[in-house]
Amino acid sequence: MAPGRAHTVVHDVTDVEAIDIEAEQPPVHLRPGSAALDVVRRHLADLDEQITAWEPLSRSTDFPAPASLPQES
Repeated sequence: MAPGRAHTVVHDVTDVEAIDIEAEQPPVHLRPGSAALDVVRRHLADLDEQITAWEPLSRSTDFPAPASLPQES
C-alpha cells in the first residue's frame, strides 16, 4: 500500500461515516494491504486446523452435565 493511501485509510477508519462499511466502531486489528490480509488469513486457517485437530481432547476435559437440576417451587 502506498504511504499516501495508508494515511487516507487510517483517517477514514477513524471517521467511519467516510467509508462504505457499516461499523459501530473502528476495527481493533486493521490489516491494510493484500499481503497483510493474506498472511492473517493463512494464520487463521492454520489456527483453525490446530483447533479442529485437538478438539476431541479439548472437549474431553469438560465436566459432566448434571443429571438434573433441582426444580424451584
